[in-house]
Amino acid sequence: MRNAFFIIQFFSNFGLTLSTLFIPLLAEELKASRVEIGLIVTAYNASIFLSSYIFGRISDLYGKKPVITIGLLAASFVFGAQILIHDIHSLLFFRIMAGLAAGAFPAALTTLAFETGSSLGMYAALGSLGWALGGIAAGLLKSYEALFLGSSTVFL
Repeated sequence: MRNAFFIIQFFSNFGLTLSTLFIPLLAEELKASRVEIGLIVTAYNASIFLSSYIFGRISDLYGKKPVITIGLLAASFVFGAQILIHDIHSLLFFRIMAGLAAGAFPAALTTLAFETGSSLGMYAALGSLGWALGGIAAGLLKSYEALFLGSSTVFL
């Protein structure tokens, strides 16, 4: 059971980085101004913040495992659905949805890892490794579709 936390932490951070790294470039290709790019990134991060707060509380009230499961499934769906991005408005919409999904499970996952006595140092280290390898993989993939579908697959 303890290893499951490590695996989820690694792959979820891998998937987040895989999908997020090239969003500013995609926005630029869609003719977004620098201000619009900043607003898209801000909206994504604000939605993660809001989602973390709401789902952290929900996990306290109703249990951590269901929140983790639902959050990962939602992230798999939403991060894959980003292949439907075709303009600035759809980019903003899908990034807000991605932020809401991405913020749903980390608080519950971290708390559950702590409560089961897992090594939080290893837990954090594998999260960082996921970010690093997700960044490398993002650089190797050739299309946005591959990034989004890869991210979706990793969340699943």
